[in-house]
Parts: sequence; structure tokens; C-alpha cells
Amino acid sequence: MASTPTHNLNKVTNPENPPTRHGLAGAVPKPSKAKPLTWLFGIFCTLLSSAIIIAGLTVLIIYLIFRPRSPHLFISGATLNAGHIDTDMGIYLNADLTILANFSNPNHKVNIFFSYIELDLYFNNTLIAAQAIPGFSERAGETVLRSLHMVTSEVVIGEAKANGWWKQVNENKIAMEVRGRFRTRSDFGTLLHITYWLYSHCSIVLSDPPGGVLLSSSCRTKR
Repeated sequence: MASTPTHNLNKVTNPENPPTRHGLAGAVPKPSKAKPLTWLFGIFCTLLSSAIIIAGLTVLIIYLIFRPRSPHLFISGATLNAGHIDTDMGIYLNADLTILANFSNPNHKVNIFFSYIELDLYFNNTLIAAQAIPGFSERAGETVLRSLHMVTSEVVIGEAKANGWWKQVNENKIAMEVRGRFRTRSDFGTLLHITYWLYSHCSIVLSDPPGGVLLSSSCRTKR
């Protein structure tokens, strides 16, 4: 009877030498370092999207509840007390103008606070006077009137604009512009406040001085 080699039997039955496939030990996958970063990025994107959605819904709810509108500037009255061209040592404009500015808050539920107000007076695109107004607040639906005394003294305007002034005086229609810049705050209750800038542009026409009265006025206000 043939005998089985002992060394072959040990290879088969020895539990300390389990059979292995060639190259199997090197194929064990290692934990990926990219997966935690991917999860963190996904969580961040989810939180960011949620924050954007919540902010959008909050703005929509505030708009539907308060229906906010920007305040407006109107020129209710104006008087051209004096105005003439001085040609002794050049061409200079001198003028004295009183303006009644009307600040209106059209909101029904939003209070307005003006922290900075500046009004500039122009003739033919030349700045001839400027004045600041102390800040004030307006309750919803309120209108505030402010009187401004604007004086122009020895402002160089040039020959072409001087001729334009004299022509308008002869026609009894002197056109000027009032440009305003306001730092404004809207109060939505006691917790939410929004601050922004407003810019107004008013075109006014007055009769010739002295005692020139306001003939027409048109204003627009925008952010």
C-alpha cells in the first residue's frame, strides 16, 4: 500500500496554516479620508440652503405684513426773494431762496427716522447753495414740513449760464433743481430696523425776483 507523504498532510490539516489565495492580503480596502469631508460639505450646504430659505420667508412675511414704502420729498412752496448777476469783476450769481420741503411717510405700519438730510440747490447744473437739516422721525402716515433759507453768494456761472438766467428772468420762469440725499431708517416694530440711503430730485420753476413764487414743482425719490 502506498503511503501519503507527511509534509503534504500537514499542509492540508494544520489549522495554523489556513489556505490563502494569491494576492488576497493586499486587496483589503483602506478607510477613505474623503468621506468625512464630503459629509461635512453636505451638512454645510444643507444648513446654508435652510438659512437662505428661512431668510427669504422672513422677508416675504415682513413685506406682506408691513407693505413697506420709501418716504418722499415734495417742494410745497418756494419764494425767490432776490436774484441777480454781478458782472463787476467777473460773472457771479447772487440769489436768496426760501423753500418749504415736505417729507412724507406713506407707510401705514412703518415709522421712519431721518438721521442725515442734505439739500443742494442747482441752477443749470451748477451747485449754487446747500443746506443740511437736523434729523427727525416720522410716525406712520405722518408729514413733516421744514423751511430752508438758501443763499447764493458770488457763485461763478460763466457767460452762457448768465445769458440763460437773464433769458429766464425776461420770460418770468426761472428753472432750478433741488437734489436731496437722506440717510433713512425704517422701523418694523421694536426689533427690526433697516437703514438705507434715499436720493431725491426736484425740478422747480419760479417767477422772477423779488418775490418770485413757485409756479411748478415735480419730485422723484429713489434708493
